[in-house]
Amino acid sequence: MAKIKPKMLRFNPSDSVDVTGYKMYYEFGGIEVNYDSPPYDLGVQTDNISLQLILGGQEGNINIGIVAYDAAGNESDIHMVVTDYPLDFSAPNAPSGGEVY
Repeated sequence: MAKIKPKMLRFNPSDSVDVTGYKMYYEFGGIEVNYDSPPYDLGVQTDNISLQLILGGQEGNINIGIVAYDAAGNESDIHMVVTDYPLDFSAPNAPSGGEVY
């Protein structure tokens, strides 16, 4: 089994007292992130967020934006965390042949 380097996400939490969680919006292929982009609810997690688990190993250049939300469902402005970041979860082929001499 190949060893795949994990891609982790982290961001600074909002300083608003009424924040109940965070949501990640994302787009592949150079598409700008907006409130209609695919969302992923992060709950209160702001660190050690595995992009491989969230995205199911989907690869390509990604844009990621984060919003804070409150109990009423109101969302903050989108904070762009990364733009055009290359995600690669595929290992190269192993070398072949060889001998001890």
